[in-house]
Formats: sequence, structure tokens, C-alpha cells
Amino acid sequence: MATSTGEAESKKITLTDLSTPDKLLSTFKHVKISVDVMNSSGKETHVSISFSIVPGEVIDDKDTLKLIINASSENTTETAILWISKNYSNVLKLRMPNGETLVGPQANMYGMMILQQLNAYLLTTGDIGHLTVTLNPDGRYVTSLTGWEVISVKHATLQVGSNTYKGYIITLKNVNDTNSSAKVMEVGIAKLSTNLWYYSYINLKLKSGGTASFRVDEIELNP
Repeated sequence: MATSTGEAESKKITLTDLSTPDKLLSTFKHVKISVDVMNSSGKETHVSISFSIVPGEVIDDKDTLKLIINASSENTTETAILWISKNYSNVLKLRMPNGETLVGPQANMYGMMILQQLNAYLLTTGDIGHLTVTLNPDGRYVTSLTGWEVISVKHATLQVGSNTYKGYIITLKNVNDTNSSAKVMEVGIAKLSTNLWYYSYINLKLKSGGTASFRVDEIELNP
């Protein structure tokens, strides 16, 4: 999710805009991420979510793509399947995690809600999906995130799924963002292709004393 203007000393690092379901689904064929949270008492919670796109059948004389979404927490896995138009604008059929199948306007309404939730989850919600870091003429990095200050920006080789990519590790400190539960954030931003930058991981130190981390476990780009 980032563009950069130079390898030696980048003047701008910007996550690629994947803020709508059509942008996300046209970019990735498969993504799986993990979220691990530990509260101040040491209790740990693990959640993972993934989606895969495969060819779908013809519905109402329209070719479709089948989107399979899996969400796992503890020992429970829920699966939703959406049959979507090839331009990603409509959900023609939806199989809910409880097995109920919807078609027509109901499928589209609930299906688009699920796609918005998926999009938010994979972008880790909030303003992180619009992260930009800029190098000022005075040599200091500043960020687009309101209430945050850049501590450091480092070139790095990052693991995303089973592959490694060039990118950056950016560390930020919360100076007056009262809406965020985090006080320190470290983000690994990887260059997956010429015009595609996406996060490899996000580690958060929380104001409550706990921690949270987001990690991309698997990823496959659309051809």
C-alpha cells in the first residue's frame, strides 16, 4: 500500500489505496492475516481471517466469482461464501455462516456489508489504511496520522506470506490521538509489486499495558 520516491532516502511512503472492496478484491486473489492480542493481565486472544477468490458459476445469466471467507477464533471457524459479479459491484448469492442462503436484493445488501467488514479488517481499520510518511526538507519524517509522531524509518527486507520483499519499518508514537488505544505502533510496509505497497505486520503497544499484532500469513496477487 505505498509509493516511494527513491530507494536511498525516500521522500514519501504511502500505503496503496485499497479502501473499497473492489480495489481489495481486484488486487488480491488470496489473503490470510492473524491478529494476536494480549491484555495487561497476560490473557491472549488469537483470531485469523482469510479470503480466497475462485471461479463461480453462472447466476441469472451472469458470470460470477466465488469469494470464500473464513474467520477463526479459538476452536471455532465460520465460513461465508459470496457469489459476486466480475466487476465486484454486486453480490448475487450469499451463503451465511449458519448455512442460510440468500439471493437477489437480500444477498446484495448483506453481502456488501460483509465485504465492507472484510475490507476494514484487512486494512486493520481506522486511519492506518491511509498511512503516509513524508520526509521534510529539514530531514525529519512526519506522518498523515493525526496525533502521531514518527520515531524512525528504516529500510528493511520483510516477510509477507512465504516471500520476502523490500520495504520499510516505520515506528510511530501517539502524542495526542485520544481515539486510539495504542501508544506506540511499528508498521512493516512491503513493496509487493511496482505500484503496490501493503503492510507485512503491525505491532502495537497499548495504553492499557497490553499488546496487539497484525501479521500477513499468506498472500497471492491477482494476475
